[in-house]
Amino acid sequence: ILVLHAETGSLDMLAVAERVGGIAPAAGAVALAGLLAGFAVKAGFVPVQQWLPLAHPAAPSPISAPLSGILTKAGVFGILKVFYVVFGAAALTRFEISGVGLGVAVSVLGGLTLVYGEIQAFREREVKRMLAYSTLAQVGEITAVLGLGTSLAATAALLHSVNHAAMKSLLFLAVGALIYRTGKRRISELAGLGRAMPVTAGCAVLAALALMGLPPFSGFVSKFLLVYAAADAGHPLLAATILGGGLIGCFYYLRLARLLFFHPYEGPAVAEAPAAMLAAMLLLAVAVVIGGVAPEIELAWIAPAVAEMTARGGMAVAALPNLTLAWPPEVLVAALGAVAVFAVGRASAAWAGRLAVAALALAACLILIRSAEYDRLSFWFALLVAVVGAGNLAYTTGYLAHGHARARFSASFLLMITGLLGLAASRDAFGFFGFWELMSSWPLYFAIIHEETDTARREGFKYFLFNTIGASLMFLGVALLGARAGGLGFAAIGDALAAAPVAWAAWPIGLLLLGMVMKAAQLPLRIDVQMHPAAAPTPVSGYISAVLLKCAPFGILKFVGAVGGAALLARFGTLGDLSLPMTAIAAIAAATILYAGAQAMLQNGIKLLLIYSTVSQLGYILLGLALGSDLGVAGGLMHLVNHMLLKNLLFLGAGCIMARLHATSLDELGGLARRMPVTFGIFLFAGLSLAGLPPLNGFSSKWLIFVAAFDAGHYLLGIAAMVGSLLTLAAVLKFVHSAFLGTPSEATAEVREAPPAMLAPMVLMTAACVVFGMMPGLLLVPIAAIQTELGLPPVAATLTGALPGAGGWSPMALTLTLLAFTALAGLYLRAGRGGCAALGVHLHGCGVDDIPAGAMHVNASNLFESADRAIRLVLQPKSG
Repeated sequence: ILVLHAETGSLDMLAVAERVGGIAPAAGAVALAGLLAGFAVKAGFVPVQQWLPLAHPAAPSPISAPLSGILTKAGVFGILKVFYVVFGAAALTRFEISGVGLGVAVSVLGGLTLVYGEIQAFREREVKRMLAYSTLAQVGEITAVLGLGTSLAATAALLHSVNHAAMKSLLFLAVGALIYRTGKRRISELAGLGRAMPVTAGCAVLAALALMGLPPFSGFVSKFLLVYAAADAGHPLLAATILGGGLIGCFYYLRLARLLFFHPYEGPAVAEAPAAMLAAMLLLAVAVVIGGVAPEIELAWIAPAVAEMTARGGMAVAALPNLTLAWPPEVLVAALGAVAVFAVGRASAAWAGRLAVAALALAACLILIRSAEYDRLSFWFALLVAVVGAGNLAYTTGYLAHGHARARFSASFLLMITGLLGLAASRDAFGFFGFWELMSSWPLYFAIIHEETDTARREGFKYFLFNTIGASLMFLGVALLGARAGGLGFAAIGDALAAAPVAWAAWPIGLLLLGMVMKAAQLPLRIDVQMHPAAAPTPVSGYISAVLLKCAPFGILKFVGAVGGAALLARFGTLGDLSLPMTAIAAIAAATILYAGAQAMLQNGIKLLLIYSTVSQLGYILLGLALGSDLGVAGGLMHLVNHMLLKNLLFLGAGCIMARLHATSLDELGGLARRMPVTFGIFLFAGLSLAGLPPLNGFSSKWLIFVAAFDAGHYLLGIAAMVGSLLTLAAVLKFVHSAFLGTPSEATAEVREAPPAMLAPMVLMTAACVVFGMMPGLLLVPIAAIQTELGLPPVAATLTGALPGAGGWSPMALTLTLLAFTALAGLYLRAGRGGCAALGVHLHGCGVDDIPAGAMHVNASNLFESADRAIRLVLQPKSG
C-alpha cells in the first residue's frame, strides 16, 4: 500500500485505479506481490497454512462455520478487489517478478494450496481439522482460477465462493451439532450417528456430497464452471488439478457419509439437535439444493459485479455456458418420487416400495405422452430404463420384504434411475454430464452398500472411485469441447470439432470415449476393479448389469451422433473401413468378450459368474456399434435390449435363490429345479438365449453381429465373438447344473419357490423375450428408424419378416417348427407310457455305497476341472 501511495500519491482506490497506467512495472510488481502475500495469509495459502488451521478447529462450531465459510473468503475478496477492480485483470500479466506474471503466481499458489489441503484433509482423523484443511483446498481452487484473469474465471470464483460459504457452513454446523450431543471429535467415533440424529447427519451428508461437486447440489455447478473456466483460458493442466483434488476429496467426504449412515450405532441414546440448530441447518440445506437446481438465481446476483470488473478493461470476455439442468416432467416425477419414497418410508416401508414402482410407472407414461420431445434413440432408451426399473423395484418389494432400511434403498435406487432418465432427455453436454454424474455417483453408491457389510463398503467404494475417475475424464473432455465451441450445445460442439485441428480434437474425444468405455468395464485390465461388486443387493445388481451399464454404448451413440457422427471420427484416420477410434473400441470389445467370458466360466460365486458374463456381453454391444455398418449397429442395439432383459432375468433368478437360501456360492446349491421349477425354467431360458442358442432372442442379435463382422472382413473380431458365446454357454451350464440339477443338498431340500412379487416381473420379462425371439422385427423396425435419424444406413427389416443380411432366416418359422416337433414328441411319450409319471433314476456309484447321497452332487468347483486349469494357465500363469 505504501508503494502504491508513493507511485500514485493517493490511497483512494478510485484515484489509484485511474493512475494504474503510470505505475512503473517494477514498483507495481512489488506492490501487488505484497498485497498478494497478505491475501495469501488470510486465505491460508502454502506455506503459511502449516499453522493456520490448527487454531481454527478449536473454535466453537458457530465460530468455525463463518471462519471457514466466509472469513477465509476475505483473501479471495482482496484479490478480486485489487487485481480485478482497482488494477484491472490486465495487471495479472502486465506486472511480473523474475519474468513470472502475477496471474501465474496466483494460479500456482492456489493449485499448491488445493493439493496440499486435500492431502492433509485426507490424512486427518479429527473431524473439524479435516474440514479446516478441506476449506483451504477449496479456497485454493477458487484462487487458482482467479489467476486466469478472465470473466469466466471471475464468475466461477464468485459463484463457488458463495456456494462454498453455504456448503461448508452447513457441514460445520452439522458436525458441531453431532459434537454438541456426543462430545466425539474423531471421525471414527461418529459411526452410526445417522440412526440417532438422522436430520443432523443428513444435513452433514448433503453438504459433503455438495462439496465433492456432485449433482444435483450447488457445488456441482460452481465446480463445473471452475473447470470450464480453466479449459476456456487454455489451461487444461489446472482443470485436471481441480479434478484431481476432487478425487482426493472423495476419500474423506465419502468416508464421513459412510460412517454416519452405513455403520451400526453402538453408543448411548442421543437426542436430535435442538430446534434452533436444526432450523439453521435446514435453511442452509435448502440453499445448497436451490443453488444446484436453479443456479441462475445466484448468477443473476453475480453478473453485475463481473460486468463492472469487465468494464475496467483488460479482462478476456467469454460467454457463460448454460449451467441449469433441465428437468422434464418424467425426470422430475422420478426425482420427487425418490424424495417421497424416503419420507413415506419413515411410516411404512411397504408403501414406500409401492410408491417407488408407481413413480416409475408414471414416468414411463409421461415418456410415451412426450415421445415427440425425444429423438428415437433417447425415447426408446428412456422407456426401457423406466419399464425395467419399475419391474426391478416391484421385485424389490418381495426381495427385501424383511430387510432393513428399505425406504432408503428404494429412494437411492429410484434417484439413480432418475439420472438415467435425465441422461436420455438431455439436450446439451452439461445436462448429459450432470445426469451421468447423478446416475453413477452417490445414489448408486448408497444402493450398492445397502447391506452394510465390510465387503459391501469396501467394494462399493472401489467401484465409486473407478466411476469417478471415468467421469472426471469425461468432465475434462466436455469442458475442453465446450470451451472450444463457446457453449455446451451439441450443435455448437459439433461445429467446433469440424473446424478444429485433428491433433487438438483427439484429446477431448479420446477422453470422452475412454470415460464411456470405462463405464462399461471394457478395459481388459483388472476387470474386477471396473465391474460392480457382487455384494450389492440383487435387484440393483441386476439393474446395473441390465440397464445402467448400457449408458456407455447409448452415450457413445448419442454424443458422437449429436456432434457429427462417423464423419467426425473418420477425421482421426481409418484402418480399413473403420475409423481409428472405432477400431480401438472394436479391438477392446473383442478382447473383453474373451477375457470376461473366460473369467465367468471360472467363477463359483453366484453373482460373480453373472457379473463377469455381463462385462463379456457388453463387449458384443460395443463391437456391433464400432463396426458401424447397418447390420453391426442394428445387432449392437438389438443385443442391448435383449441383454437388458435376459441378464436382468438371470440376476433376478439368482436373487430368488439367494433370498431363499442366503447362499453366495454355487457349491452350496444343488437339486433346486424340483423345489423352484418356475425360477429354474426362467433361468434356463434366459441363460441359453444369452449364450446364443437359436431361435431364442439372444441368438438373433448375436447373429447380426457375426454376419456384420464377417461381411466387413473382420474375421478375427467375428471369431472372438463366436468363441465368447461358447464361453457364455459353458458358464450358464455350470450355473444350471450346480444350482438346479443333481442331488439336493441338506440346505436345498426344503426350499420353496420364490413369492409372486418376485416371480411376476420375471414372467413378464420372459414373455417379452419370447415375443422378441419370434418377431425380431419388433426391435429392428424401431432400430432402423434410429439409424436413419443418426445419419447411419438403416437395416432392412419388417415386423414379421426374416432377419436381415445374407443368409437371413426366420426365427418365427423355426420357433413354430420346433414347438410343433416338441408337441408331437410330448404326445408320443404320453401315448406310449400312459402318462408322464416321474421316472426313478438309479445313481450308479461304481460299487461304492458308503458316500452320502448329498455328497454325490458334482458341484461348480469340479465340474470343468480340466478346462478351468487350462484357462487359469492362460489368464493367471503365475498362480497356475
